[in-house]
Amino acid sequence: MRLFEAPPEVPELLPQYRSKDLDQLLAVSDIALVPIEQAYFDNSVPQMEFEYRQVTKSALFKLGKATSYPSSVIVKQKRKPTLFEVPLNSLQIEELANNQALFINQGTPRTVRKIRLYKVAKTTPLTVAVSENNLQPNALVVKVFSAEPQAEITVATTLDSTKVITPSDEYTILAKHFVLHLNPAQTRMFFNPNHAELYEYPSITLPLFQDLTSTKTMTLRFSHDVWISVLEEHEQPDATLNWWQDETP
Repeated sequence: MRLFEAPPEVPELLPQYRSKDLDQLLAVSDIALVPIEQAYFDNSVPQMEFEYRQVTKSALFKLGKATSYPSSVIVKQKRKPTLFEVPLNSLQIEELANNQALFINQGTPRTVRKIRLYKVAKTTPLTVAVSENNLQPNALVVKVFSAEPQAEITVATTLDSTKVITPSDEYTILAKHFVLHLNPAQTRMFFNPNHAELYEYPSITLPLFQDLTSTKTMTLRFSHDVWISVLEEHEQPDATLNWWQDETP
């Protein structure tokens, strides 16, 4: 007979993540497909139009399920561009001649999510506003990708913030230095016409504790050219999410 400990209590409030809009700061952006990572006990998250499952070619044209959003098909093919997206109702059989995999935003289980990434040059520091609309997140998460596998990528982060004068039981470190190492298995599908794959590096989480009176900006510096997504962590969900803003860290 084996005895096991009871599982931990399910958190009452799961953190919500919202990607920052960096269109005004970075000129180049693109789209990638990444695996959906969801806590095993979290069954409350509805499936979104930007989440996809893989289907066979024979099953694709039999799909006619009505949804509240247009049905979209992502085609992975042998030639460039290796990924492209097209509405299901306008997809032509000729477009599938070189397909290696097909994904559609219908049905279950949906295993990949479409996200927006921005390119940052290694010689250009990136400064991002932290508190927008007087709402400071609990933490910032930086997701780092590279189009070329690097042995390691160094990242320096600096928070422009004011500390409280009175003593606090929490302490936010304003300047940090990270060394990220590649896991070769962490490759992601990329819409970029010049690169079929992205290499994902470990995410960076920067907590913003209660010892800060105000946090204005975060500055990032990278040792290599990278593709990034910057997420805000909140306790409550945002009611006005765009497809590229709803992510997991």
